[in-house]
Amino acid sequence: MAMVYSQEIKQISYNKFLATSIKEFNTLPSGNLIIKDFKGNIAIIGNDENKISVTRTTFINVFSKEKALSILEHSMKIKDTGEENGIKTIFVESNIDTIKILNDNLEIKLPNNFSISARSNNGNLSIIFIQGKINISNSCGNIDLENLSGKFSILSSDGKVTGSQINGNVSISSENGSIQLKYLQGTLKAKTSSGDIRAKNIMGNIMAETYNGTIDLFNITGKTIYAQTNKGDLTAKEILGKNTIDLHVREGNISLENLDGNLEASALTGEIRLRNIKGNTKVWNTTGNINAHYIFGSFIATSSLGDISLSKIWGQLNNDHQIDLKTSTGNIDILLPNDFPANFTVYARDQASRSRDVIISDFPLNIKINSGISIAKGKNKNGLYKINLETNSGFIKIKSSKMLMQDNISQLH
Repeated sequence: MAMVYSQEIKQISYNKFLATSIKEFNTLPSGNLIIKDFKGNIAIIGNDENKISVTRTTFINVFSKEKALSILEHSMKIKDTGEENGIKTIFVESNIDTIKILNDNLEIKLPNNFSISARSNNGNLSIIFIQGKINISNSCGNIDLENLSGKFSILSSDGKVTGSQINGNVSISSENGSIQLKYLQGTLKAKTSSGDIRAKNIMGNIMAETYNGTIDLFNITGKTIYAQTNKGDLTAKEILGKNTIDLHVREGNISLENLDGNLEASALTGEIRLRNIKGNTKVWNTTGNINAHYIFGSFIATSSLGDISLSKIWGQLNNDHQIDLKTSTGNIDILLPNDFPANFTVYARDQASRSRDVIISDFPLNIKINSGISIAKGKNKNGLYKINLETNSGFIKIKSSKMLMQDNISQLH
């Protein structure tokens, strides 16, 4: 039963009226809110009161007050279905035939243990301070989520989705708009056809996909971390992955820094830049350079057209230190610690017949040259880890440094 209902309408121009109505209900601490076919802005706010308040602000484009009142009366139904099994359900439903001449806005205050299902368009939708299941669909407007806990399914078209301070599993699908989430404890599945994806301070699994847009990940800790963009750059910093971290780009650059976990990354057309990777790493691209600095684990890199550079950390953080670098056209430049136990196999084809300068190494290598092909082999220390380097058109340089030894690792950070 409604506790309070009030309505005020006033004319603000010769063909426009402004109507404000408030409807309030008694309720239990938990329930359901269902909104159907609403056109306009919606703000849903949770609180600690056992009361529901629906404030509607409506602009109506007509020439008489009587017509405005008639349209207002038939344009929306707000129904209280009563309580069943300790659950109250509130329905807010618009009349599709009348919403075209209205400019509507809703503010709904209700207990924070309510679940929400909403379908709206041509307006922004915000939800704050709610603990419950949320299933919303919104077109031609933004969605903002804040201070929520539960399970969330979000469908958006032509608008951005933002969220912060969320606890639970979040699934977001957008046809045309960016997705920005921060301070989430739970899982995130974000997918947009056209728009950027930014995720920051996430404690949980994440899957991020965009067909046309950039992806930025910062301070992510999870078992599964996957990101892919068809056209756009991908940046990831401060990432901790318990399983393999998968990051892929079709057209764009990849920049990764301070990752802890095994990594697989690829770019069909674009550069790959890595810094401070603690785990076994596998990267590949077709066109573009691969630059990797301070790699703690094994490193496998393949490029069809691009240079490969690597500086390798030799410590006890990883058991695998294999290095395998191959480029069809490009130079290879690696920097290793003085005491790195390497077993070298180096292959370089010199297209310009300058074979004597194709392989340059600070480590002792036995170099053999035949028909423009240089092949070198050698060991350092006990030769525990295999190092395979190969280019079909380019130079290979192998340098040594004391700064990359185990005792000096702390000086790099």
